[in-house]
Amino acid sequence: MTGTDHDAHQPADTVPATTNEEDDDMTATLEHPALETVHDATDTLVGLPTDLDDIDAQIHAELDFLTSLIWSPATAAAIHALVGDHQHRDSTGGYPADRIPMNHPLFLSPIHGRIFRTVVELVDEGAPVTPQILMTRIGTTDRAARQTLITIAAPTGHGPLPGGSDVPYLSRGIVDAYYRRGYTALLARMQIALEDADTDDLAGHWTTLTNHQQAAERRRFAVTDALAKL
Repeated sequence: MTGTDHDAHQPADTVPATTNEEDDDMTATLEHPALETVHDATDTLVGLPTDLDDIDAQIHAELDFLTSLIWSPATAAAIHALVGDHQHRDSTGGYPADRIPMNHPLFLSPIHGRIFRTVVELVDEGAPVTPQILMTRIGTTDRAARQTLITIAAPTGHGPLPGGSDVPYLSRGIVDAYYRRGYTALLARMQIALEDADTDDLAGHWTTLTNHQQAAERRRFAVTDALAKL
């Protein structure tokens, strides 16, 4: 199954934006996470929650995670557990089998994804990670991201625990939500195959999706094992 033989059958690629105060300046759509099992960057399988309350809860969880990650003394270690260090990413062509690829959006909120990628850039450079440094790096034009960073700098809800002790647990929640969205995408893809594919081809579709699922499971185990060691 290639990234081109199903382009005409992609699931709808927009959902209503949430009404979080910190997301007031979000675009009208959410980033759609690529199916975490896909190793071909041209494949745009997506999986999204269908319940707006679930989307809202996940975006709040993302903000809690970013707040703890940025304030943690072990930010770099958490980044390496999730996406690997830059040498590992480069040596695997950006698709490490044991870490989440950087081009697979881990977040539902595009603002959160942008902030996370900037954190990774700073970690790769060996620079300190603080809300103020992130604001400087992101610049003055991205008003929505800056507002979110202001919230992270002075959190009114979840506050980071001393020593970053909550980072492994919040990271695991983000990874698990991402992984479950992958199953949603797998089911959607098989449903498309049932509707459109020849009967003789169904077994091949199932095998391909099973291979994707098994690759995702190996990646998830590797990432969660690394997080447990933080």
